[in-house]
Amino acid sequence: KVSIVVPISNMEGRLNQIKHWLPQASEIGFQTIFICNNCDDNTFSELTEFSNSLNLSRVLILESPSLGPGLCRNEGLKQATGEFVVFWDADDSGNVHAINTLVSGADTKVDIFVCNYLVVDSAGHESERILGDDSKERMFELCMNPGVWRMVIRREFISDCTFGSSSMGE
Repeated sequence: KVSIVVPISNMEGRLNQIKHWLPQASEIGFQTIFICNNCDDNTFSELTEFSNSLNLSRVLILESPSLGPGLCRNEGLKQATGEFVVFWDADDSGNVHAINTLVSGADTKVDIFVCNYLVVDSAGHESERILGDDSKERMFELCMNPGVWRMVIRREFISDCTFGSSSMGE
C-alpha cells in the first residue's frame, strides 16, 4: 500500500507525533522507514524501543551519517516497497486513515495526491490550509509552497527522481 519515509534528527523526548500515528500506520499495513540523520542523542534508541515495545511490524529504522533531509528521503525511497510513498518530517502529525482511503480508491492513472493540511502553532491553535477551488489558485499555492509532506506519490512515478542536499530537502 504505502511507505512513509521520515528523516529524523535529534528528536529525543519529542516523538509524540510519531508515537501517535505510527501504531495506526502499522495496523493498516503501511511500511514506515525512519532515517536517523546524524543523531547525537538517543533518538535512535527511543524510536527503536517504542517500535519494539508494541511489536510493530513493517517499521525500518536506519542510521545515516550527516546527509540532510533530502538525501535521507532518497535513502528511504530506495527502501520503500509500497505502491505509494509519503514523505513526512519527524514533527508532522499525519492522518494515515485519510491516506489509506485515498490510495484504496486510487485510479491507476493517478500519480500524485496533494492534500490539505493543518498548521498548529505552539499554543495548539489550528488553522486549516485548503487548496482553492480555482485551478489557477491551486497551481499558485503549489508553486509557492510545494511541501512534499502534503503529497501522496506513486512510487513508480518518483522512483527516478532525487531530492537535493539542501537543509530543507524539498
